[in-house]
Amino acid sequence: MVDGLVQRNVDVNHVDKKGHSALFVASTKGLVDYVEVVLKHGALTDVVTRIGEHPIHGAATGGSVASIDFLMKHGESITQSDFEGSTPIHSGAAAGQVESVRHCVEVGAEVNHLDGEGRTPVYVASEMDMQR
Repeated sequence: MVDGLVQRNVDVNHVDKKGHSALFVASTKGLVDYVEVVLKHGALTDVVTRIGEHPIHGAATGGSVASIDFLMKHGESITQSDFEGSTPIHSGAAAGQVESVRHCVEVGAEVNHLDGEGRTPVYVASEMDMQR
């Protein structure tokens, strides 16, 4: 379906009110086939959300290891910070996504990186656990 739409001159970089593009949403949901289609049709990985999240942040939040890998093959960085200083490992930790956090570590995430509030990914994960 997406392939048929993008062939009709759809703006693949359009964002909603939150700043979410089709690439961001597909990455978050782990729809690697959609990610591939929108990238093929000109989606930009530097179109960010209102808080500066890149598609790789969405992939980590959604727990999609496959999306993380695919985006990295297309230039996304596992150390990319959003406007608040959070990296994808922070995003995965905040969402309780154990597999994406493990994978972020495996592919080179900085485990001691401090976000804008001075929190490491471990701290963010412990905050998430405390809120349960």
